[in-house]
Amino acid sequence: MSGAEKSNGPRFSYDSGYLATPNATAISRSLPLVGESLPLQSTRAFFDGLIPEGPMREAFERCFWLG
Repeated sequence: MSGAEKSNGPRFSYDSGYLATPNATAISRSLPLVGESLPLQSTRAFFDGLIPEGPMREAFERCFWLG
């Protein structure tokens, strides 16, 4: 994920070197291979799905202050 932009929040972008490789593959259909940054609205569902649920999620949130 790219660094947070103060005015727009966190964004995701593919590395330009990765995009230039012939076998570059998107990590999700919802995150297409594009050269520009994708805003939080476009990426939230995908990345939220990687975080555990229930007690493990609560522990994760406490550890990383995401609550």
